[in-house]
Amino acid sequence: MEVTATKKWLEDISKGWEHQMDAITLDGLKILDAQKGLLRCSFVVTDRVTDSDGNWHVGAIATSVDVIGLLAVYSYVNEARISSDFTISYYSSAKLHEEVEIEARVVGNRGLIASVVVDARRKSDGQLIASGLNHPLTRKSGHLSITKEAKNLVVGVVGYQWGQDANGNWHVGAMTTLLDDVGGAAVYSFVGQWCPSLDLCISFFSTAKIHEEVELEAKVIGNKGSITLVVIEAKKKINGELIALCKQWMAATNRTSNAVSNL
Repeated sequence: MEVTATKKWLEDISKGWEHQMDAITLDGLKILDAQKGLLRCSFVVTDRVTDSDGNWHVGAIATSVDVIGLLAVYSYVNEARISSDFTISYYSSAKLHEEVEIEARVVGNRGLIASVVVDARRKSDGQLIASGLNHPLTRKSGHLSITKEAKNLVVGVVGYQWGQDANGNWHVGAMTTLLDDVGGAAVYSFVGQWCPSLDLCISFFSTAKIHEEVELEAKVIGNKGSITLVVIEAKKKINGELIALCKQWMAATNRTSNAVSNL
C-alpha cells in the first residue's frame, strides 16, 4: 500500500499536479522501480532546470535528491517526514537533454528519524553526479535584495513568493537553491571568480511561512588553494530565529561569471 501511494505521489509531481517547485524540478520523471524503502527514477534534463552554462542546476539537483529521498522514506515508514539534516556532494554534472537516473535507498530508521541515501547518475555512462544523505524527522525562493555587502560577506532579505511546499512553508529545495546562490556570491566577492559547489551540508531548525521575510548571511571562513569554505545562515527577520545553517565548500575554476549581478 505504501509503495503504491508513493508511486502515485511521485507521478502526480512529475505531471505538475503538486506544488510548483517540485513539479518544475521533476518534470517528465519516470519511475523505473519502486519497492519498500527503494525508489529508482529517470528523467531528461530540461531547460527549466539548467544553469547559464547548460548544466543541471545544483539547486535542482538538491531538490530532486531531497524529494525522491523523502518519498523513499514515505514508502518505508508510511508517513510524510521533513528534512532535518541534509548533505549533498557533487562529483560531476549533466547537460541539457541528458538522461539521468536517481536512486534513493532507506538505510536506517529508528524512532522519529530515518536515514536515506540518494545517488544521481548519468544514464549514458553511469557516472556519479551527486550523492546525498538525508535524515528526515517525523512531523510533530522569492526575490533577493542585498541589504549589506562587503568582501566575503553578503546579507540579503527574501520577499517570499512561490517557493513553498504543500503546507505553505518555505520549500527546502528553494531554500537550498538560494543558500547555494548566496554562498556562491560571497565566495565570488572573496576570490574574484565564480566557483562551483563541491560539497554542501545543511541543517534545518525551523521554517518560514509564505510572505514571511527571511534574512540570509553568508561569510567566507576559510580559503586554501582552490578550495573555499563559506557558512550561510537563514533567519526569520521578525525574531531572528534560525531556520537553516549551511556549510559549503566551493572550488575555483578558470572562468568568471556575471551570475552575481543576476541574483
